[in-house]
Amino acid sequence: MPKNNKKNFPDDPFTEFYQALASGDPDRLAKVYIPRSDIFYIRSLLEAKFDQKFTLKQVEDLLLEEKLIDPDDTYLKYAD
Repeated sequence: MPKNNKKNFPDDPFTEFYQALASGDPDRLAKVYIPRSDIFYIRSLLEAKFDQKFTLKQVEDLLLEEKLIDPDDTYLKYAD
């Protein structure tokens, strides 16, 4: 699972979230990063258009590179 400096960046953040929630560990829960809903929507569009899979991180990085999202709305906000 790819990681940045501080938060986990799972490709299935909801499973990670529920596992962290079930563990009862607030530190683990605080480390779960869930991207904005736009990222999921754009990933679906990209996958349909290009007939290949993209990770959430790839989509977020692409949008950052193109300056289509603010870094404060991404995993970079949590990096050291």
